Amino acid sequence: MGISIFCNSFFLKRLVAFKEGNRQVKHASDQRGFTLIELMVTLVVLVVLLGVGISSFNNWVVSTRMDTATMNLAGVLKQARSEAVSRQSVITLAPKAGGWTEGLTMYTDTDAGGNTAYAAANDTLIKDLEFSMGGIAASTSANAAAYISYTSGGLLNEGNNEVEIILCDSTEEEGGSSITVNLVGRTSILKGTETNPLPSCTL
Repeated sequence: MGISIFCNSFFLKRLVAFKEGNRQVKHASDQRGFTLIELMVTLVVLVVLLGVGISSFNNWVVSTRMDTATMNLAGVLKQARSEAVSRQSVITLAPKAGGWTEGLTMYTDTDAGGNTAYAAANDTLIKDLEFSMGGIAASTSANAAAYISYTSGGLLNEGNNEVEIILCDSTEEEGGSSITVNLVGRTSILKGTETNPLPSCTL
């Protein structure tokens, strides 16, 4: 009798252990890692997403650089007109040696027709700005190549012609920006796009 109970107990324990072992094996198999194909597909997806992200970031950087340069230059033109009205004086802007993208000088101009070089003995220097619009080139209408001038009433002092400054990005990923000053001295901005660039900014 004792031997029978012992045998039954022994085999029962073995059976339970066997079932428990099968359960652990099944559980371990359910938690297997990624296959090689799954890893390769994941890597391909990550590479594609990373490429798209970098391209979008580069476009954003170029667009921001162009917008900043355009707004800064347009802001200086508006300030020059405001100075002309407040001072009741002719105001002239002259670009630095490298052009409008390298800086400019703003000063009162004793010549009623404006558009003359700054003379410290007679003119009052208002601003002497040095900056660099890295990667951006500027082209202008003929009457804005050397000076842009405003009358004491804030009108454009360039005869009967508007002036225009066109900014183009050297990376050719932007359509450029056009800054125009009309006859009454008001400044406006026209922005091109990559698919519809300004004529002077060929992509």
